[in-house]
Amino acid sequence: MQGRYDLLVSRRGPTSFLNHLPVFAAPRAEVLCIYPSEEVRTKVLQQLENAGAEVLGEWTFRTRGHLPTLNDLVLYQRWNGDERSAEQLQDLWDPRASDQGYPIIEERYMFHARMP
Repeated sequence: MQGRYDLLVSRRGPTSFLNHLPVFAAPRAEVLCIYPSEEVRTKVLQQLENAGAEVLGEWTFRTRGHLPTLNDLVLYQRWNGDERSAEQLQDLWDPRASDQGYPIIEERYMFHARMP
């Protein structure tokens, strides 16, 4: 990436580009940070503060999705700290899965900020 941008979007929490906001952001650039967990919130706020950004708003929202296969459910549960076996998760899968897969609802957190 080269140049300075008027709108920057971070979808994965404190990514390396947040560490370099002054390099990529044009003056008064808008920054949207969408992150996956409450634990990441403090890191994102710190990086925005370090860059001199003004936080204009913060939201929490939920999004629906589907995990298409049992293996996806196992990986998802592992990512979220669940240590149940695949066999145990099969018992969770069987009564709830549809043609689309296993239904989930995830929370996402979002900041809107403006650079100086």
